[in-house]
Order: sequence, then structure tokens, then C-alpha cells
Amino acid sequence: MRSSASFDRVIEQLENSRRKVIEELRSGPSAGDVALKEELEWAIGCLRLCRKHEVSREDEAFQLVRPVQTPSADIRLMFDNESDDRSLWTELRLDGRHVRPTDGDVLILKRSNH
Repeated sequence: MRSSASFDRVIEQLENSRRKVIEELRSGPSAGDVALKEELEWAIGCLRLCRKHEVSREDEAFQLVRPVQTPSADIRLMFDNESDDRSLWTELRLDGRHVRPTDGDVLILKRSNH
């Protein structure tokens, strides 16, 4: 993966563009400038998220789809405890909470070398 400094430079450029759009909005708002400001803020947020989690373009992302559409079914992430015996598996917990993604959540598989 490229260094996070690459993200830093791009984020800085986008922030500079956003500041210019904000200055233009102060002199007389236009619908195009408002939309551009929102798109820049969205892009900056996405890149910050990628930087935080070291997501690279080599990684794969999948949108989860519930295989059966029932209101009580859950998607669960399991840790197999190095066993094929499912009775020994435990549900993944982060910060003391079970990780239960829902229909539409995105799973990112790290494929890049860190």
C-alpha cells in the first residue's frame, strides 16, 4: 500500500478546494457551489476513513446481502478457534460487543501488503 502521506496530500488538496468554494459561497451562494462543497466534504470523509483503516485499491469490498429475507435472521461473524467443530466457534466481539453486520453493510478484505 502507498503511504498514508499520499492520502494526506490529496486530502489537503481537497480541503483547499473546499475552502475556495466556501469563500465563493460567502460572496454569493449558488446551487452548484453548495453541491460541490458537499461533494468535497463527502470525498474528504471517505479518504479519511480509508486512511484510518489503511484501505488500499488492492483490497476487495463486498456489500453483504442476507441470503434469506426474514426479519429475525442475523449475519454473524464467527471465530473458529482453529476447529472445524462449529460447537467450538465463538461469535466475534469488538469493544465487548458482538459484531453483527446487517444487510447492505460493506466488508473489506485486506489484500494489500502493509
